[in-house]
Amino acid sequence: MKPAALCLALALPAPAVALDLWPRIGWDVTQPVSLAYDAELCGLWIAQERPEIVLVTPGGREIRRFDTGFPRVRAITVTGDTILVGNGFGDFRHFDREGRAQGPVFEILPGLYDIEGIHLDPEGAMLIVGDDPALLVQLDADGNEVRRIRGETLSTPMVEPQGIGRDPVSGNILVVDDNEGLNALFEFSAQFELLSVTPLSEWGMDAEAVAIQPQTGQMFIGYDWSQRVMAFDWVPTRPSIPEPLDLGPPCPIS
Repeated sequence: MKPAALCLALALPAPAVALDLWPRIGWDVTQPVSLAYDAELCGLWIAQERPEIVLVTPGGREIRRFDTGFPRVRAITVTGDTILVGNGFGDFRHFDREGRAQGPVFEILPGLYDIEGIHLDPEGAMLIVGDDPALLVQLDADGNEVRRIRGETLSTPMVEPQGIGRDPVSGNILVVDDNEGLNALFEFSAQFELLSVTPLSEWGMDAEAVAIQPQTGQMFIGYDWSQRVMAFDWVPTRPSIPEPLDLGPPCPIS
């Protein structure tokens, strides 16, 4: 990845609303600190502060698991043919879906080590969150930094951003702030306007992970202290892209 070319610190207006969330199902998971939906395998990858990552169905049944060789995994995303995992200290590695390493360990962004959540768009742009300092960073498909938001500059401060995902239909970006912050879901537009801040404590404590199932729009949130993953139906505040992103292949497993 190339070094940052442009860094923007933005102070965004406070949101007017919180989202409506309708819980659908939940299951117990030890320390779910990062989530990524994999449309190719119709499952949800879960990182649990362990060397292994686990793939489960949208209902929580285990499909497969493999050891990454890292002492722990703190961030995970699906990148087309591979799974990208990070150890929370700035080191990343690609694996195929059978758990075979694809290339060496590398840095995504030199000088940024406390990376707690990552998301890769279909065209290759990447979103990153870290909590020390509290940051939301956007990289283009070439790895150049194009936007940086410091969490404390928001009118509703985002103190401990831990997980990030994106709704491919609305284009909106979703970030969870854990218990050291608001234990809340921050919804941004594709243009990084803060649209809503939604409390999450009704369903669990220490929210650290979020992912979207593209075909259904269902949202998954992982709670570290509560050791649980919850699935929700929800409606975005408003669309922020003219056309949906690539949803990936349809999934026959519900």
